[in-house]
Amino acid sequence: MNDIEGRKVFGRRLREIRESRKLSQWEAAKKVGVTANTWLAWEKGYTRPDGYRIPKIALVLGVSEEFLMTGAEVAEKKASIGDAPQAGSFAAAVEQSRRILATAAMTSPERLRLIIEFL
Repeated sequence: MNDIEGRKVFGRRLREIRESRKLSQWEAAKKVGVTANTWLAWEKGYTRPDGYRIPKIALVLGVSEEFLMTGAEVAEKKASIGDAPQAGSFAAAVEQSRRILATAAMTSPERLRLIIEFL
């Protein structure tokens, strides 16, 4: 999926969630702290919200960040930067990092490739 398609898919999801919550574009925008025109641009797929706005949008709409970004709920607990992986679990730390970075990049963890170098 290219960037334009990704913006349109995100915009449709955003509109569907907002409408299911019986919020107008203006109400949703006000709660998130943006203009109605900005919200409209997101829903139309002209632009995407900056990554730092995703948690607030998800909170206002009452969905997880993962569902907002991908349309799918993650069955396991959402990773956050403050969570520590099990001691000695390199694979768990990498997977946790993948989820955090994917959320920040507004994509799914499956679409994110991590390269780790040991110097």
